[in-house]
Amino acid sequence: MPRGPRTRQLSMTAGILLLLLSYPLISIFNRPVFVAGIPLLYLYVLLVWVGIVLLLAFYNRRHY
Repeated sequence: MPRGPRTRQLSMTAGILLLLLSYPLISIFNRPVFVAGIPLLYLYVLLVWVGIVLLLAFYNRRHY
């Protein structure tokens, strides 16, 4: 498998996702706090997920 910039970007994105969804960071946001009626933990996971999807879309658009 060739090791181009796209492979490095996808590997880096997967690493960032694993770090952002690891237990120490998840436990920071696991509080009984609500933001606009949404629990803080759910909001954090949703924002991380949306950020990763947007980052992957940006990488994909740049390469095609």
